[in-house]
Amino acid sequence: MRTGYQIVTRATKESATIVEEFCQRNGPALLPLINVIESASQQVESIIHEVGVQTVEMILKLSAEQVAGPRTPGR
Repeated sequence: MRTGYQIVTRATKESATIVEEFCQRNGPALLPLINVIESASQQVESIIHEVGVQTVEMILKLSAEQVAGPRTPGR
């Protein structure tokens, strides 16, 4: 099994420290923003799922129409 290594440079450590300090100072203010982002992410995921389902359904209907011909009014 191949093991991946992560190279941490001084700039990476400094960036991590800056982000950590920012989060400690502004954590309570960031929480509502994170909740909004999470909610938006869930909505986008839901929309993508619905579009995918409708696309597959349309493809199946078109395929059936191609094989059996157009729908005719039934009794």
